[in-house]
Amino acid sequence: MQILSRESRTLRALVLTMTAALTITLVNVGDLPHATAAPQTPNLPTLNITLSDPDALHNTLSYVHSSKDNKVATTMTIEDPAGVSNIAVPVVGEIKGRGNYTWNLPKKPYQIKFKDNTAVLGMAPSKTWILLANAADASLMRNRAAFDLANSIGLAYSPESRWVDLRVNGTYLGNYLISEKTEVKANRVDLTDPTGVLVELDNNYGLAEPHNFRTTTSKTLFVLKDSKSGVPDAGEGPLPAATQAGWNDIQSTLNKVDAILAAPQVDWVALSALIDVDSFVKFYYVFEQTANPEITQSSVYFYKNGPASKLFAGPVWDFDSALGNYDRAPSLGSDAQADYAKNAQILRQQGNGFYFDLFRSKEFVQRANELWQAGISQEVGLMPAKITRWESEITASAAANFAVWPILGKPTLLIAGLGKNYSDTYAGEVGYLRDWLTTRATMLLKEQGATPMLRYKGHLQNVGWQRKVNTGQVAGTLGQARQMEAFILETPGSSAVANIEANAHVQNIGWMGWTNTSNIGTTGRALQMEAIQFRLTGELASQYDVSYRTHVQDIGWQPWVSNGATAGTTGQSKQIEAIQVRLLAKAVPALPSLP
Repeated sequence: MQILSRESRTLRALVLTMTAALTITLVNVGDLPHATAAPQTPNLPTLNITLSDPDALHNTLSYVHSSKDNKVATTMTIEDPAGVSNIAVPVVGEIKGRGNYTWNLPKKPYQIKFKDNTAVLGMAPSKTWILLANAADASLMRNRAAFDLANSIGLAYSPESRWVDLRVNGTYLGNYLISEKTEVKANRVDLTDPTGVLVELDNNYGLAEPHNFRTTTSKTLFVLKDSKSGVPDAGEGPLPAATQAGWNDIQSTLNKVDAILAAPQVDWVALSALIDVDSFVKFYYVFEQTANPEITQSSVYFYKNGPASKLFAGPVWDFDSALGNYDRAPSLGSDAQADYAKNAQILRQQGNGFYFDLFRSKEFVQRANELWQAGISQEVGLMPAKITRWESEITASAAANFAVWPILGKPTLLIAGLGKNYSDTYAGEVGYLRDWLTTRATMLLKEQGATPMLRYKGHLQNVGWQRKVNTGQVAGTLGQARQMEAFILETPGSSAVANIEANAHVQNIGWMGWTNTSNIGTTGRALQMEAIQFRLTGELASQYDVSYRTHVQDIGWQPWVSNGATAGTTGQSKQIEAIQVRLLAKAVPALPSLP
């Protein structure tokens, strides 16, 4: 299967853009009416859409908004202030609504479709494009930042995107992100096998889709999104034979992966024969760096290019609620210091836990560390600098946008009380995002790479010893009121464990004294651990900090502490229910700057 690099796609897009520029002049629609004007703001292209349906009653935004399935014929042009990507002659197409939660917000997202494949703003030609409103994201940058990271680390078929000002029937509707659609097509998810399919993990909305199934083990809901051989709309007949074969095949693969990941020990040989490991690692880092709570729920895509193909993760999609847009909900990724995507199912107590179980595998952790050191770390570190560059690019458009959609200084459009209230100024929103990304990137730079791996497990009331987990993962349970009674920590393949000590405060005993980490607490006595301390010695202490936190009865997650500080409580008879532990490098290079 051919997977084009970002550079190859860009070069191909440039060639095709020049070709398309010649072709567009042939799509002259003569005397069709079309509203156009000078670019809305001096920094961005303006996409002009004129509703030109044969039924004149359909040529209003109110009709488009009355149902997201209403398709209205259009003519479209692009006015580019740089003069590079103009589409000066009106091009025939159509517009409709899209989205689930976002469709219910005042500023609507849309899907546009050109009659012919059309290159848009340097992106490779295709017919269908998405106009993301970013209505709940007052930075207007979260989706762009995630898509850009996915492209920069080489996650195949990651969507490219550009900002535009949008006018419909001459009326300015705000700043939009025009993006490639996640679909099986040339220049998109470019599958070659007739049975190749694209599926979505969709625990939120999947039951409304005509082709869905639940995995046998975890009961995760998947839906068939697209196929090389096509997927008819609901009510338009059965699946083509090749599509049905691919749908059956990927269900079988997902069931096998589901069962392997749920087993007490992850069978790496069997798992790595089924999945493309590097795509899963790259997909993970996009979701970890952005702390996207959707990782357990929806908009999580996988594809197979026929029965002989492995299962690939990607492309990425939907980051409106990521990158700290929830600032009061640790379960939804608000804590920029936390290991999130690898624990999201436990933190949210719902949805799919593929990545929690993937990170129980030492081999997956090792491959993740290798790819991190091979270049992912550099791209993660560049994200704050890109925010600064983009701010200068879209500030004028943002001002125009918020004149139409005045959400600055107001409560969140996400879940009330959990999503962040918007800053009074656009600069404040961008500053918050940049600071959050800086904190997040710095934490990951400290934790990932050559840092010794920690592997640990908890002994729980009425459960006994849990399965082992790895660095930064949650040991224990949430929402079950189970006391942790003992804890074991090791460093596989390293002598570092000799330089890690622990001290536990246990019910009816008190502090048990510093000891190695092979047996912390008690077993067989039903005594709850109430507090814990970790410390490093020797060479390990000169290079790393040991960072840890506890989830405590009636309190929840406490703040991260390090190097001998107390996590938990004493004198309150409150049980520890979960623990996370990690090593963080003391010396971290400054974040890189853009050329």
